[in-house]
Amino acid sequence: MFCGIILVGLTLPTVAPWQQSLHFIFAKFNTVHDSNTGVRGRMYLFLDNCMVATYCLIGWDACAHMSEETTGAQKSIPRAIIASVVASASLGFMYMVSLLVSIQDPNTLMTGQAHGFVAAQIFYDAFDARYGDGRIGTILLAALPGSAIFMGCIAATLSGSRMAYSFARSEGIPFSSFFSVVDRHTHTPLRTVWLLTGIAFVIGLPLLKSQEAFGAVTEMAYVALLISYAIPISCRHTFCRKLFVPGPFSLGRWSKPIGWIGIGWTALAVVLFNCPSAYPEDTTASQWTFDYAAPMILLGVFVGCTISWHFPFGYGAKHWYGGPPVPQRITQAMTGRVNFKRGMGPGAR
Repeated sequence: MFCGIILVGLTLPTVAPWQQSLHFIFAKFNTVHDSNTGVRGRMYLFLDNCMVATYCLIGWDACAHMSEETTGAQKSIPRAIIASVVASASLGFMYMVSLLVSIQDPNTLMTGQAHGFVAAQIFYDAFDARYGDGRIGTILLAALPGSAIFMGCIAATLSGSRMAYSFARSEGIPFSSFFSVVDRHTHTPLRTVWLLTGIAFVIGLPLLKSQEAFGAVTEMAYVALLISYAIPISCRHTFCRKLFVPGPFSLGRWSKPIGWIGIGWTALAVVLFNCPSAYPEDTTASQWTFDYAAPMILLGVFVGCTISWHFPFGYGAKHWYGGPPVPQRITQAMTGRVNFKRGMGPGAR
């Protein structure tokens, strides 16, 4: 996957007969009133395009979900997370610069043969300008980031299945007894792998029909990931700061400033991802539905989870869910006086 991105980053500028200047790459703003976006505010345009770059910085938590299958996880997993962030940021920066430097005509990026897929349009324009036909070159070159996306999907399924298995093992999802089984042949939670694969397949069906649906799904997924990242960081630096027990690997004095920077960036990104990326806004019912699908769905999930947790008469999760099994030595170190057998929640048994 890394080799593919590096190959694209080296091949595309070489093929492109015209390379854009550093001023175009780092200082040019598309603020024409009748442009495809209609956005004239430079700061808003800058922040909105930062959201594209942040797609390179997701999924680094995948290795954490494999900690139970990793030797020396207390040190190797944090190091793997840092290495993942550094590698993703470096390769993502290289890939985006190679795309920007290879743009032949900015005016055709959204209206050319790729029908709005900007990266593919850049591939096509570069090969078409060099060889007179951009179709074969585009297919060959686009296969490399396409392969990286496929590998990313495999990694997401892998980490998601482990997370689903963890919830099932802790009786935190429906049919826990069925999904908490480890396959005796592969020694993996095969049932949760198929569960995640099936869910991804169903969610992906509308994407075959609508590009707006694709945007709404990716936006919702990314916002949900950001929130899931921010929750433990926020707990670490707020009401759980006195209970937190540092492990063998720690950021030390840098933990607090880095944590608050991460929380602030997450709050900003969540807001920006729910803002329109084109003006004037399309007021048709279908487009409005897709533009605001992510916040509406996330709000519905939040309300549903809140109700399911606080539901009275003993049916709410707080009455029976105690969290994942935690070794007694850890709970004793965190509480100083109580040894729960399961978790730390109100319903710990």
